[in-house]
Amino acid sequence: MKTQCSKDHHECFDRQERAGKIVSKKRQAGAIQTIQDLYYAGTPLFDKSVIACLDQEIARRPEHLGLLGMDRSLLEPRIGFQSIQRMINGIPPDGRMRTWGALSSYRVAYHRKHTDPFSVPNLSGTKMLWGMYQQLWKESQACSCLMAMLDELSLPRPVEKIVCFGLGALLPDICRRCDVCQQYITCKLHEAIRSRHCTQHAAALSMAQALSRTGRKIPCYSQEPEYSLECRKILGGLGITVLDGHKGFLEVDDSTLVLSISPTIPVKQIITDLARPAMIIWDVTDGDERNSGRWQLLTHGDRQVWRRYV
Repeated sequence: MKTQCSKDHHECFDRQERAGKIVSKKRQAGAIQTIQDLYYAGTPLFDKSVIACLDQEIARRPEHLGLLGMDRSLLEPRIGFQSIQRMINGIPPDGRMRTWGALSSYRVAYHRKHTDPFSVPNLSGTKMLWGMYQQLWKESQACSCLMAMLDELSLPRPVEKIVCFGLGALLPDICRRCDVCQQYITCKLHEAIRSRHCTQHAAALSMAQALSRTGRKIPCYSQEPEYSLECRKILGGLGITVLDGHKGFLEVDDSTLVLSISPTIPVKQIITDLARPAMIIWDVTDGDERNSGRWQLLTHGDRQVWRRYV
C-alpha cells in the first residue's frame, strides 16, 4: 500500500511555534469536548493509511538518529497509540494540557533497541523450553476447551489467517540479562513470564492447525517488538511470520482471527477502527482499560461521556 505523508496530515506535527504552550482551563475543556464530539459522531481514532505512513517514516530514518539512554543502551522510535480514555482523561499530574498533539491518537516514543548478537546457546536453550511448554499446553484442559470451541463454532466468515499482537518474546530480555537464567535454563525466577509467552504462541499454532482442517492452510503472523534474533529463527521454523514495526495492524481484515492477550497498547480500539475480524480472542486490553472500575460511561441526554475515577 502506497501512502503519502505530510505534516499537515497529522495532528502530531503541530506548528513549531505552538509546541509546548500550556492550554488554559477553558481551552482544555474545549479540546476534550471536541474529542468526545468527534469520537461519538463516529470519527475513527485509527486509520491504516496513517499507521502505514508513520511506519514507513520510522523505517526510513537514518540509523544515526537513534538515541542513547542513560545506561548507554540504544533506543529506537516506535509508534505509540492513545486510547479514547487516555485522550480525554490523560491530563498530566500538574493538571495542564499542552497544545501539541491534543487531538492526535498517535505518538512517537523511544524504546530500547535489541542489539544483542545471535547466541547458539540461547537458541538451543530456548528451543528446549519451547518444546516443554508446547507439550504442557497440548496436554492442558485449556487447549482441549479451545479446540472444542473452534470445532463447534459457526463463524459468519471463514478465517483465512491469524494475526497475533503482543504475545511476548520466547526469550524475554529479562531472562537474557539474568545470570541465573543464563546458567540454569530452568531458572525459576522468571518461569511465569517464559511460561506465559510460550503458551500464547503454542495456542496460536494450535488454532492455526485446527482451522487448517478444512483443507486451507492458515498463515500465522505475529507483531511483537521484543522478539530477539533467536525468537525469530525459532518462530520462522514453526511457521509463524514475524511482522516488523506495526505491520500486523495492516494485515488485519474481515477474514482474520486476532489473538492478543494483555497487550500494552489499546489493540481492541485500534482493531475495531480498522476492520471487522472474523474472530477476536483477547484478555486485557491497554493499561487504561485493565482496571474497569476506574471508568464509567455516563449518558447525558443524547451524549455519552467517559468519566474516570481515581
